[in-house]
Amino acid sequence: MKGVIAKDLYEYFGIRKNLIYTCLYLIFTIGAIFTKNVFLIYIIIIYIGPMILSPNILQVTMRADDVSGFSNLQLTYPIKRNEIVNGKYIIGIFSYLFNMLLSTLLLFLNNKVTGAIKIEYIPYILVLILIISMISFGVNYPVYMLFGSKSISTYIWIGAMIVGSWIMSALFFNLHTVNNITVSDIHKILSIAVIVSLIISLVGYFITQYFYNKKDFG
Repeated sequence: MKGVIAKDLYEYFGIRKNLIYTCLYLIFTIGAIFTKNVFLIYIIIIYIGPMILSPNILQVTMRADDVSGFSNLQLTYPIKRNEIVNGKYIIGIFSYLFNMLLSTLLLFLNNKVTGAIKIEYIPYILVLILIISMISFGVNYPVYMLFGSKSISTYIWIGAMIVGSWIMSALFFNLHTVNNITVSDIHKILSIAVIVSLIISLVGYFITQYFYNKKDFG
């Protein structure tokens, strides 16, 4: 498992394009500290971070494995398939945690520099990022590991999630509804969402373990 982690880290950070990609995200993040555009901040920390950047390391390394044939070769090594899955999931966990840490830093610094993000809203935003990260983790990893790096399922899911959010907003979050929502209601909604997203993440992991052990790499 340590070999899988070391190989993937070297494979990802050893490619200049990936470093440039990561650095560009960091530049956007730093730029967001000085902006008063709340929508831009949300796009960076809620959409780009957990849905694109965090799973990118898995997508890149899976694509490299497919191109080089390493997916088949590694099965001849003294390593179990569940260790391969665990190694990639461990990297994924640290990738999402890094994004959470970066987002937290961005929010607090933006509050100090521009005040666009109110301090009392930061805990709610962080919980929302956690929810989206766990859903992303539970969907992206099974898709990429079971169907390959070229699968469009994740992007279909992302599009469906965006459209679904608009529909849900139009149906339920009208002005009358919002005015009747209490802080207690928000806490209940977020608590339920955290539990559901955690379940999605865990189910995704066990699905990956089960079907990866049965996957035919021929």
